[in-house]
Amino acid sequence: MKRLIAIGVCVLCAVQADAAEPRLKWSFETQGKIYASPIITDLDNDGKQEVLVCASRDKRILCLSCTGELLWDYRLDDLSSDGLQASPSALDMDGDGGKEVFFASKGGVVGCLDRLGQMVWRTMLPDSFDYSGPLVADIDGDYRAEIVVGGDNGMLYCFDDCGQERWHFQGDGPIRGIPAFLFDARVKKRLIFATFGGGAETAFDPTGKVVWSFNEPGPRKERRSTPAIGLIDADFDLDVVSVTEDFQVIVRDAITGSEKWRWEGKASIDQANGIALADFDKQNRLDIVCADGSGQGGTGHVHRLRNGKALWSVDVGGGVVQGPAIGDVDGDQRLEILVCSRSKRLICLDENGQEEWSFPSETEVITTPAIGDLDADGKTDIVFTSKDRRVYCLTLDGAYDASLMPWPMISHDSQLTGCFFGAPFTPPALPSPAQIPNVYLDEIDGVHIGANTVKGQITNNWYRPRRLEANIAVYTPNGLAITRSIVGRFGALDFRQFDFEFPALYPGEYRLVASLLDIGQGSVVSREEKKWALDPQAPVDFAVERAIVGKSYMLERIPASPARARLEAACAEAEHAWNARLEELRATIAREEATPDDRREALKALETAGEQLKHVFARGVALCYSPVTLSEFGAFPETPLKKIFKDETAQTAYVIGTPAPKTAVLSLCRNERESVQILVVPVFKDLKNVRVTIPEDLKRKEGGVISAKDVSVERVGYVTIGPPEYNWHVPKTGEYPDVLLPNEPADIPATQDVQPYYVTVFANEDTAAGDYEGIIRIEADECPSLDVPINVHVWDFAIPKKPNFKVSMWMNEDMLKAFYRYPDRTPFEVRKRFYQMHLDHRISPIKTFPHDGGNLLEDFEFLMANGQNVFFVDVPDYLPEAERAAAAEKLQATRALLQEKGWADKVLLYSMDEVAVMQRHRIPQMVEMNNWIKTIVPEWPRLETSAPENALFGAVDIWCPTIDSFDEKILAERMAEGDRLWFYTVWGRPGIMIEFPPIDYRMMFWMCFKYKAEGFLYWGTTHWDLNCAGDQRWPEVPWIPYNRQPGHNGCGYLIYPGPDGTPLSSIRLEIVRDGIEDYEYLFLLQNLVEKAKGKVPGELLQKAAPLVRFGPEIADNHKSYNENPATLLEVRGRIATAIEEIQRALATP
Repeated sequence: MKRLIAIGVCVLCAVQADAAEPRLKWSFETQGKIYASPIITDLDNDGKQEVLVCASRDKRILCLSCTGELLWDYRLDDLSSDGLQASPSALDMDGDGGKEVFFASKGGVVGCLDRLGQMVWRTMLPDSFDYSGPLVADIDGDYRAEIVVGGDNGMLYCFDDCGQERWHFQGDGPIRGIPAFLFDARVKKRLIFATFGGGAETAFDPTGKVVWSFNEPGPRKERRSTPAIGLIDADFDLDVVSVTEDFQVIVRDAITGSEKWRWEGKASIDQANGIALADFDKQNRLDIVCADGSGQGGTGHVHRLRNGKALWSVDVGGGVVQGPAIGDVDGDQRLEILVCSRSKRLICLDENGQEEWSFPSETEVITTPAIGDLDADGKTDIVFTSKDRRVYCLTLDGAYDASLMPWPMISHDSQLTGCFFGAPFTPPALPSPAQIPNVYLDEIDGVHIGANTVKGQITNNWYRPRRLEANIAVYTPNGLAITRSIVGRFGALDFRQFDFEFPALYPGEYRLVASLLDIGQGSVVSREEKKWALDPQAPVDFAVERAIVGKSYMLERIPASPARARLEAACAEAEHAWNARLEELRATIAREEATPDDRREALKALETAGEQLKHVFARGVALCYSPVTLSEFGAFPETPLKKIFKDETAQTAYVIGTPAPKTAVLSLCRNERESVQILVVPVFKDLKNVRVTIPEDLKRKEGGVISAKDVSVERVGYVTIGPPEYNWHVPKTGEYPDVLLPNEPADIPATQDVQPYYVTVFANEDTAAGDYEGIIRIEADECPSLDVPINVHVWDFAIPKKPNFKVSMWMNEDMLKAFYRYPDRTPFEVRKRFYQMHLDHRISPIKTFPHDGGNLLEDFEFLMANGQNVFFVDVPDYLPEAERAAAAEKLQATRALLQEKGWADKVLLYSMDEVAVMQRHRIPQMVEMNNWIKTIVPEWPRLETSAPENALFGAVDIWCPTIDSFDEKILAERMAEGDRLWFYTVWGRPGIMIEFPPIDYRMMFWMCFKYKAEGFLYWGTTHWDLNCAGDQRWPEVPWIPYNRQPGHNGCGYLIYPGPDGTPLSSIRLEIVRDGIEDYEYLFLLQNLVEKAKGKVPGELLQKAAPLVRFGPEIADNHKSYNENPATLLEVRGRIATAIEEIQRALATP
């Protein structure tokens, strides 16, 4: 029996001895020096691996089969001398089953090839990429791949999956190491790590913002290793390792950046140095394997480190330039370490640093080897390169076990993540094929004199995302070329529609050419061309033509009267002037010698005549719309969600056969206000002392009234805006409607097209449900009066007097004092008037409660009794340790005071303002202070006016980003972790500026409900600073609509200073209130749906549930929403109906 055992041992030893000797399977001559480490990966998804290698100085990327055959050869001449020195990476980014290959060159080219080596895209940068290969992963959780790479100029770049730059960061010193990527699913953090030659090791969030950074300056300012990420010790926190030029190995907590330990060697590293991590003894901790050596020659050592100490160090005879790979290469279930040494050998060390074998080369070997099973034969293969221009594939015939390959190649994997756990990526599913033309142009009958518009669509008719450029150009007979370019990222089968406008002022051929270019490939995808000839006798302005056609129909609707006769005469005169100008224009167009100015002036004269005709016609429309036809003026209702300009026709065309809106129609519930505009249009004379009144109560047939005192009327006033500066085109300048003036008699000159009045109805908590009827009376001196009917429907439910939704918009008391020139503090009665206007609009007006109540205690008594439902206590920006005890005492005293008052549950802590937007360098201080204050008043939530980002996680309870700027996925992840949400607005849309469409002011609060925001804040309601200077005050002098940052009209105020300390509302403030009330509707319905489950018929809930999960009908997302007021109001009506139906069903036994 003993003999059998001995024989077995001998056989086993013999097998192991055979497995321990490498043999050459194949080699390949690349014809160029190789400085980039090879990558092995299954490019074509056939179960076998390909080898990717850069023939650096020959400027080629080669793909070799598992047997060493050349599959493809991509050649890049980027005009640099060194070509491709960085390792490529690979990932299937588009779901087609094959991996794309990503590269970066010394000449500044970053590119992507498909699995066959064909160009997918490339982008050229004023930089050089030496050894920093492209990391590819889903760095931001958007289910798309991004590419991160570092340049010699110290710039870290991030590109999307079609080569468009997402962001960049400028650091100090070249980036020679490959960036690394971490996704810690446990804490939902994604971080990118990069090292800079100037000495910095920096962690970035997915948007390129610095999370932490530490500097270790070195003598040459060019060398820091590629970072590596893993569980270095047994605390289960992820760590990041990097090596400095003077060989200090530093281990930091990957999330916080705090240093755990460092080990200092005696040599230095090369600029392409890398690290490997492995759990050699299966103790759930990773040891660090690193190496030293200079690119200039000399000795080199390999080190295995643990807990700040070297377990061993071994001399390998020559410098190790790039770094080790680790895996079981011989099938003995033990890990080996492979390094390429300048001693002209590939060296294999065991886990204790003993050399097991080496494989010689004629020249130096400087890259990191790669380990895998290339041909799927179950045996381990080793690929390495040499400066003799060859790629070598060895095998030891040992069994391949993927679980025993902890660090098989440079930067761990073919994505170059540098992370022990990699970054697995599932590409999006391939879209279904579609027969969509790349470029589509609508057919038009032909061009006409004046402005012409062609509509079209461009489509990325491919399964991959692409960066496309569409160029649409019109060539006119006089040699003019008008071009429009549309450039951007297009997802698979993504499309963009466009309108292209061009003038036609010359007879002859007009040629439109639309071409679509793939920017990444530099190729033309599609080209379309259309031609038209201008006929000078063709129609010109179709809106005017429609007005002329509809004139007879309009006049037939007006009874015979002096008004009709005068209107007929005015229309005839305007039409005659139009026709005369039209003939003059046609004659000018036909004259060859007519100059461009002649043509433009003739067209301008026609346009002026056309505007005059439309103005006359609009007055006739106003008479048609009016309930009673008068000679002097007309009046009709309009939604408050439409801006009415006094120098534009309220109705430019009468839609034939459409009933005129002769009655103002409103719907609201109890404890709600709702508004309508009444437009007064002078016809042929100045209107003197115009009065708009509610002469009697609104009555319900079944009994009950809405008192005339609960219907307010205000005259819409206008302010002249300053030059706008937004990322949104403002189509009109001049006077804009905004301020709501007291309802006092006022003149309306005949030259003014229209004057709006704002009528608001309030249904108190005792108002019975049903339909109410009444009249809005318009009177003017020496004119008959005109009554516009008003119908109000009151829904059978109420929203609370004190809102559920929290809105904090800050009244600046100092501005009241400055504007009204009060010598002392603004009188309390004036303050109360302004407070009440806020409260009536469901807004909390005071931001901050002073630590001892200060001089605001009386104000808070009033506010808290009348509806303020939130306020802040400020977090100090920063306090030294010595001052914190005193600050803590103040905080605790403030808490005691607020608990005594019964207000403590209304408190939020307001931390450093916009720290991630405007003060990023102070993030560490803000985090420190927020964590400190949590130990003092743990029950008060900490709000931060920033979007969620890694650097702030754990220090913020309530995120408050601008409503137009946040990452939906990251926000959802943080809210799933228990974080909460508010929104605010600055200058983006949907927003609160005067020029913005009124739907924005209301839509903001639908967005709040959609994203589960608990509150909304805005920094100012009375910030009138530029209007508080000088000796005169508005309205004696024009209103200045912006603050000290011009270009943003209405910024910082929603209330105007009226006479004698009286606040005046604005259209914006009224619609903001409507939006807050809409939120209460949604909130009520949501609670009813939950309450009614299992208690009411299922069809009611099926109809109601989608209303609180509204989608594209109202808003696709926080940047794309329906701007049609009718849709919003119709959905609001359905919500109200659903509330009534569920309440009735719940009340039914």
